[in-house]
Amino acid sequence: MASIYVPLIYVGVLVLGMLIFSHFYRKRRAPKYEPWFLTHPERDVYTSLLSQDPPPHDALLKAALLQRAATDVRRLMRLTEDKQALSQLLQKGSINDDLWASFQQAEREMQAEMVEVVREAATFKEGWDKTIFASANEIVLNGRHKEHYTKVQKLHEASSMYPRLLLSDRGTDQVSSGSGCPAKRLYRVNEV
Repeated sequence: MASIYVPLIYVGVLVLGMLIFSHFYRKRRAPKYEPWFLTHPERDVYTSLLSQDPPPHDALLKAALLQRAATDVRRLMRLTEDKQALSQLLQKGSINDDLWASFQQAEREMQAEMVEVVREAATFKEGWDKTIFASANEIVLNGRHKEHYTKVQKLHEASSMYPRLLLSDRGTDQVSSGSGCPAKRLYRVNEV
């Protein structure tokens, strides 16, 4: 009877040893992914404001939380753009699974960050947790519109200065004989 238990105990000890070894081996070999977004200064500012000994005014805390939410919206927009490109590259085999796993970890961190912002917003004002990301989205879109507007203004200023440069260099008769396209006018002016 003892002869049957000895091999079973031996196999059991081997299986248990392999399970323990594989657990620690996988834990040690677990990939350490680089963060998708290196820092989050808005979150750091908000947490430092919360930890101040004389608590700052609620308006300052709300503004910091709203700025944190706006940064989260920008990051979420970037993640959605990156997800489309990365999924196509993953299907083609152009990227490895580690990069995809790093991206998925960034998505999970982003979801946790958004849940935390919603929870913090609920502590300030009832119902603000439902509208904070809508307000943050408006802030982000307004910032993008301002950027586009300033770019258009700079292009307009540059294009309005272009004919003056041609007039001062070559004279009015050569510029007026060119076509409507500034590049063609420049080519004709330089040709003469």
